[in-house]
Parts: sequence; C-alpha cells; structure tokens
Amino acid sequence: MYISPEGNWEFWTGNAADWSTLQGGPVRVDEWTHIAATYQRIRTHPSGVTSGIACFYVDGELVADDNPGSLRAV
Repeated sequence: MYISPEGNWEFWTGNAADWSTLQGGPVRVDEWTHIAATYQRIRTHPSGVTSGIACFYVDGELVADDNPGSLRAV
C-alpha cells in the first residue's frame, strides 16, 4: 500500500517486470482509515506462477479490483 504523490491510496501488485496499480481514492488527513487488500488465486501453473484477482478495500468498501496477470510467490 502506498500514498501517491497526488495523495491517493494505491495498492501495487506485480512480478518485478510488470506492475498493476489499484487506486483507492484520496487519503483523508487526520482521520483513521481501514485499508485492506486481498488476492484470490484462480490458477497455479506448474512453474509456480499464479493468476488471480486482486481487490482493494477502503473502510470496508471494494474500491478497485483487477486481474494483475501472473505473479510468482517469493
């Protein structure tokens, strides 16, 4: 999870060569915010590479989701 230079929440997923960024809306200064991210694996290839869906939540609401492509567990 990151805060972008523009002041928005971001969740990055990737495999070091390709990165996907899910945008979570503006950061509210001096206010508690619950942020969470999940990754639901759909398929694992014999090489150990997985594919699935990444989801980004802010205060319990799904704000973005994406299929970030192939990821390898480290």
